[in-house]
Amino acid sequence: MSAWSPFRYRVYRYLWIALLASNIGTWMQAVGAAWLMVQLDGSPAVVALVQTASSLPVVLVGVAAGAVADLVERRRLLLITQAFMVAAAGGLAVLTALDAVTPLSLLGFTFALGLGAAFNYPAWQAIQPELVPKEEFTQAITLGGANTNLGRAIGPAVGGLLIAAAGVAPCFLFNAVSFVAVIVALAVMRTGELRSSKPVPREPGQVREGLLPEPEFIFVTYGSGSTAAGLIAGTQLAGLSSRVVAVRVVDKIACNRQILGYHVNRAIKFINRHCPGTGLRRVPPGEILFVDDFAGPTYARFTPEGMEAVRKARECDGIKLDGTYTGKTMAAALDFLTRNGMCGRPALFWNTLNSADLWPQVKDLDYHALPAEFHRYFEEPLQEEEMGCPIVY
Repeated sequence: MSAWSPFRYRVYRYLWIALLASNIGTWMQAVGAAWLMVQLDGSPAVVALVQTASSLPVVLVGVAAGAVADLVERRRLLLITQAFMVAAAGGLAVLTALDAVTPLSLLGFTFALGLGAAFNYPAWQAIQPELVPKEEFTQAITLGGANTNLGRAIGPAVGGLLIAAAGVAPCFLFNAVSFVAVIVALAVMRTGELRSSKPVPREPGQVREGLLPEPEFIFVTYGSGSTAAGLIAGTQLAGLSSRVVAVRVVDKIACNRQILGYHVNRAIKFINRHCPGTGLRRVPPGEILFVDDFAGPTYARFTPEGMEAVRKARECDGIKLDGTYTGKTMAAALDFLTRNGMCGRPALFWNTLNSADLWPQVKDLDYHALPAEFHRYFEEPLQEEEMGCPIVY
């Protein structure tokens, strides 16, 4: 398949051309803003604030912008962000032409443009799968990257020539007009040209109805084995080709491939007996994907890899994991996907953490009534890695 194949689709072609103009205008704007600030206030610190004002919105609202792009109609969001940036760039062009711009107002307009771009970029990335068939998505992403690089190469050169010939205001005006080009391309877009025009609701049946990709792998904690066994039998019952990856987190004597295979096939036998039409096949233990090297030295002993996964999940996505079970499972999943060159492929992490606070139920417990081998969990000091993380024993 040709690298240029996405251009066969009218909606992608129009948007790509309009976005190239917009990218060129954005870099012309950047050159013009820096040049104008030098003229208004030659202080290096103040000139550097132009780039800060442009980039700061990504830091402040980047995560929120990604969430918004997932929740609302992308085309409408793009129209809103482009209209907002037209107003900002046009306002700055007018003030510059009237020689009424100040360092503070220049920084304010630059920040506004950065804010619009921060919300625009995730929406553009999210709408691309709706513009071309799934088979040509890789080519579309590649052409999108080329678009950005072309804008970065052409924009500053054109901006410098335009400043030398006519001053800074035309750079800002061109940027405003370039946003209008994107608005026109979005306005002529027909709903029927999109592969999916509505955000995907969070509800059952998404994979079956083709609204979400079927995960290639489902990573789940293997402690007692009930969840892992149920998932292995359940994926077969649902007709999914997803492979369940069981991650051992307890001692091998109670947790191994043979024991898990036994539980899986007991569940399958029960289903076949009571639902004769299902016809589920027996799963040989050797077919089960089993990760055996992330449990650590003993049960409930945290590992550096597990705690790093806990930290990443908390900082990147606000997901709460623990060091005993789910942190080790997440670490195994990240390692499995990275080692096998599968980053970016659809995968599902089955979070088994119960985050309920059980302290009221155990605070008055006399642990001396428990068998002696459990006493150390009450008597030993906290593991150093536990600080700041949920503790699950």
